[in-house]
Amino acid sequence: MAPIIPHSLGGTHLPRNCFVLCAECHLTSPDCARAKYFVAFINRSSSQEHCLGTEQLFDDA
Repeated sequence: MAPIIPHSLGGTHLPRNCFVLCAECHLTSPDCARAKYFVAFINRSSSQEHCLGTEQLFDDA
C-alpha cells in the first residue's frame, strides 16, 4: 500500500490517500505533494510489462 501524497508531505492515513502498487512501481513512484503527478505516474506505469492486465485507472487530474 502506497500513499498517494506521502505523509512527510502532508498526506493522510485515510483510505482515499492509499493506493495498491506492485513492488517495482512502489519503489519508483513519485513523492510529491500534488496527487496529479501520482495519477500521471500510475497511468504511465499501467502500460509497463510488469503491470500488464491493468488499465488506465484515473483521468489526469
